[in-house]
Amino acid sequence: LFGIVNHEFGHFIFPIVVGSNERKYTWMDEGLNTFLNILCATDFNKGEFKFPAEAFNFQKAAKSVFSETSEAAMTIPEVLQKENIERGQYGKPAFALLLLRNCILGPQRFDYAFRQYIATWAYKHPEPADFFRSMNNAAGEDLGWFWKGWFINNWKLDQAVTSVEYIGNDPSKGAVVTIANLDKMVMPAIIEIKEVNGPSKRITLPAEIWQRGSMWVFNYPSVLPIESVVLDPEKLFPDINPANNTFKPLIK
Repeated sequence: LFGIVNHEFGHFIFPIVVGSNERKYTWMDEGLNTFLNILCATDFNKGEFKFPAEAFNFQKAAKSVFSETSEAAMTIPEVLQKENIERGQYGKPAFALLLLRNCILGPQRFDYAFRQYIATWAYKHPEPADFFRSMNNAAGEDLGWFWKGWFINNWKLDQAVTSVEYIGNDPSKGAVVTIANLDKMVMPAIIEIKEVNGPSKRITLPAEIWQRGSMWVFNYPSVLPIESVVLDPEKLFPDINPANNTFKPLIK
């Protein structure tokens, strides 16, 4: 019951206050509303009705969100396959905004930008470009790469660790790590590196590293042999092939 009430209350914002064209761009109504529902469920009554943690395992959800029959969020409803209405117009846009909030902009910047969008377009009729432009302006960042991957196109994410090589074949001199973006969608890269009998360290690289191509090489100041290099250790991103996210070099 809470879920139904929560969802319908959300429609007082989308599309009643912010009057998006739900018959042409369903995700501007249902997707943004579903995103609000998740935040409300987390906050209401100290999280009594919050979604279970497994609901946010985006890596696990990747096979459904990016299945062979999935379609872009911008696909008009008249031509959408019926199995893509719920996951493509409700779930996928909500997941995208959660990632944008939690992993790219941070809650403070995202919440400010989202509130500005609502305030600017209250009692008006925005289209997708208005939403994208408003979020860019208020966040102070060009997020075109994000909108293209998650809303305009039906791209997929596949990051991989492709090699780890020691400088001079000596682990104490550091290592050269190569990661790759094997599909069209881009996201930040979160890398956890563990040395043998040593600590684990994390490196976070922004999505802009992929502007120069599909490979990124960086030096890691190791002092011991590296036990493992893992991309997205917390499974935050919907990577379609997590098998290539872990690299275990030969210990020398």
